[in-house]
Amino acid sequence: MCFISCRYCSVTEIAPKGEGIVEWTDELESDFIDIMVDKFQRTRTTSWKWKDWEQMNTELEEKFPGVILGAKKLKTEARRLKTRYTQFTELIQHTGVGWDGPTNTVKVSLDIRDKFIKVQ
Repeated sequence: MCFISCRYCSVTEIAPKGEGIVEWTDELESDFIDIMVDKFQRTRTTSWKWKDWEQMNTELEEKFPGVILGAKKLKTEARRLKTRYTQFTELIQHTGVGWDGPTNTVKVSLDIRDKFIKVQ
């Protein structure tokens, strides 16, 4: 078996409203996901209005002083996270591909891996 690191948590840089660049660190991303999950549990929907995105932005900025993202950037990041999740779940649903939780890696045989590489 071959182990392919599949953390899907590359740092994404986004330009904030102010000066400089904000990095989507694992901690920032994790807290953003927690805020969205909490919002979903309260509203039972992910079709949020602009005021909801602004409120989530305020919560995130309170947890990370000096980080200014804006509601539009949060919506963009949420869309990116959804895309990554969809790609990941499609990947591990293939025969011969599995997830190893303790090591946070995708398990795949070499022949299956080679097929995925050829498709790319």
